Amino acid sequence: MDHETHWRKHHGTADPIAWLDDAAHPNAAGHLHTAEPTLHTLGLGALDSL
Repeated sequence: MDHETHWRKHHGTADPIAWLDDAAHPNAAGHLHTAEPTLHTLGLGALDSL
């Protein structure tokens, strides 16, 4: 799964501040946006609502 392409699709060239705790580490929203396409790629379905 190419996470950079997924993030750039949503944020373009702007910093994805809403998805990060700092310059390199995703926050809860960033982890969710990383997990969803990963689970889909692996054929494991979507996350249940929290």
